[in-house]
Amino acid sequence: MKKKNRLLSLHAFVRVFVLLILQGCASLFGSGSNSRSELIACYMIDNQWGPWNYLGYSNYFQTGLLQAYSWELYGSYGDFKLLENSDQPWGDYVFRVKIDNFSKPTQDEIKRHKKNNEPFVYSGTFEYYVSDTRPTARSVFSYSCFLKSNHAGVTTVKRTARATIKIMPYSRAPQIYNIFFDDVGIALDLGSEKLWQW
Repeated sequence: MKKKNRLLSLHAFVRVFVLLILQGCASLFGSGSNSRSELIACYMIDNQWGPWNYLGYSNYFQTGLLQAYSWELYGSYGDFKLLENSDQPWGDYVFRVKIDNFSKPTQDEIKRHKKNNEPFVYSGTFEYYVSDTRPTARSVFSYSCFLKSNHAGVTTVKRTARATIKIMPYSRAPQIYNIFFDDVGIALDLGSEKLWQW
């Protein structure tokens, strides 16, 4: 009886061990994505910030607006893109934030910026889509909702704008990005949990 119990215990141990290894491999190879049920944004038009809102909800099928309630962020803290949760990372995205020559700040820099409430300031690009009915970032932001590549039969064009990107001070990992381009701004709150490895 003791031998049978030991075999059952060994069998259970092996199953748990294999499961943990498989989960570790999945997290290792899937390190570029992160699901978010909430992505919060705030828009700046005419140097006035609006309220924080959940990003991109819409019920209008003929406008090319997103109808998604879940998001995937792919990339890294210096280069990430937002997709609907059903899209693939190599496919079309809603927008992309890319910082030129981004590298992880030192612990001393992180502490100094936090102490002085000083943002990290970078140059980079912001990619987004416009359409005939919303030809500018300002017109897209006035609806508080991004367009997607040729969504719902609406023809869209991708714009790449030079941007000033300010990452607000943080302790563990970047959370709030303020991005200024084409005479508008957007603030993104990526959430307090660490999304990607440095």
